[in-house]
Amino acid sequence: MIIKTVFMSNISSEDMTMDSSPVTATAGPRAAGAAILGDWKGCRERLGLPVFETEIGHFRSGASLPDEIWLFASDQPETVPADLRADDTITLAVAAKRLIIERYGYDESAVKLVGYDSCQLNFDEMLDFYDRFFKKTRLVAGYSEAFYMISMTTGSFQANMGLIISAVSYFGHNCEAVYVSGGVIRKTNLVGKLMDKRYLEISRNLIMHYDYSGLADLVESWNGAPRHVLSLIRACQSAYDFDFGRASGELAEVIERRALDVSAGPAAGKVLQKIRDCCEAQELMLSYQSKQAADKKVPLEKAELDGLFAGYQKLLAMWYQKMRISWRKENYFEFYGMLFGFVENVSKYLVMEVTAIPVLKAYFKDVRDAMRACEGFGEYAAAKGVNFNLEVNNLMFDMFLKYLLEKGRFKERGRVVSNFLNPVSELKTLRNQAVHVFGGSSVDFFEDGKLEKKFGGRNVVEAAGEALKTLKIDPEGVSIFDEMNCMITGELEKASR
Repeated sequence: MIIKTVFMSNISSEDMTMDSSPVTATAGPRAAGAAILGDWKGCRERLGLPVFETEIGHFRSGASLPDEIWLFASDQPETVPADLRADDTITLAVAAKRLIIERYGYDESAVKLVGYDSCQLNFDEMLDFYDRFFKKTRLVAGYSEAFYMISMTTGSFQANMGLIISAVSYFGHNCEAVYVSGGVIRKTNLVGKLMDKRYLEISRNLIMHYDYSGLADLVESWNGAPRHVLSLIRACQSAYDFDFGRASGELAEVIERRALDVSAGPAAGKVLQKIRDCCEAQELMLSYQSKQAADKKVPLEKAELDGLFAGYQKLLAMWYQKMRISWRKENYFEFYGMLFGFVENVSKYLVMEVTAIPVLKAYFKDVRDAMRACEGFGEYAAAKGVNFNLEVNNLMFDMFLKYLLEKGRFKERGRVVSNFLNPVSELKTLRNQAVHVFGGSSVDFFEDGKLEKKFGGRNVVEAAGEALKTLKIDPEGVSIFDEMNCMITGELEKASR
């Protein structure tokens, strides 16, 4: 597809000369332009467009004249005061268009004259006009992909600011600002800086909401963003998805390339180690989950059991971090799943502490037998209709923990059951409605005065964090996601200075 180039310029009374002097008239630019048009034959050879001639000469030297030239000029209605309307540049722009067509061989349709009924010295009016103009322009076939060159020398300062800011808003890096200095046309990095500021502000908002997918899309289209930032973002997304192997690979590559700011290096190394620890814990869990009968041994040796507890602790802390993010993002439907997954794993952790057996599928029969053999529980559960011929499930775990709490078998850790697991169980009906019959979710389901009273005055996320602390698991106030968010923000800020 051929992309057309468009050269855009505001017109002011200083942009046209007659006999090498600026065109002036006592009555103002409108009158000066009208006089020139009224005596075109007598004036046209004496007229000059010094800035345009430099700009067009530059384009011609590159063997690439713009496909179109757009001239913008003020043309206020007769309802405005006469002294303000006298300063309009529309008639000078008409004369400039004629001159460009005659001298540079452009077709009439290729030189467009755009009049606006706003004051060229008013910032707000110029911003509003150009915003409306480019909003419509981008919808016209052939112009959404066009490349726009913007003269920052001609026209008023206010009009030029409105033009460049609005053009960048709608066309981004398909814009280039140029100016004439010392008789030479020069390019400015104004567009790049404006785009960097815009991208940086959007990226901060996405980072604040942990929207790594949206952030990756933004950075891929951001010319000024360093490529290694994409690897950091992908590492965050992978860690958020519990794909710790991929996350550690992405982050390790960034560290090995020494692409990060020196001050971020130590923090990145610590985050990488935490992710690798989670990866090892995950692999350990999966290996026990799928143990073959011939490879199992019950009870486990202390070192094995300690390793499993350590793995649970790392993964529960990471799960809590993700759950807390869902809460911050007000993504309450996702939060349901995270909360009840957390509850299930905390329950299994406590059952494993009591039975000294991994509460993982390969060991479910052993766990069931150990629970049934616990003094009094077999009879208690049978009286409540539990069928011990079936595989253990969350309902059985829940009943077992409540039984131990009632019998005083728990000490300090009983608070995890009484102050967290039991109150959360009241939300199961709402959760099941959401999962099984397409029910909704809302913060109102969680911010319940009676529920918070059972949580000791805490909200559900704070209660979950307190439960981890009771289990001697550090929920970490600053998560690896927060740490990596700081790294990403720092790298993007550094690139946009």
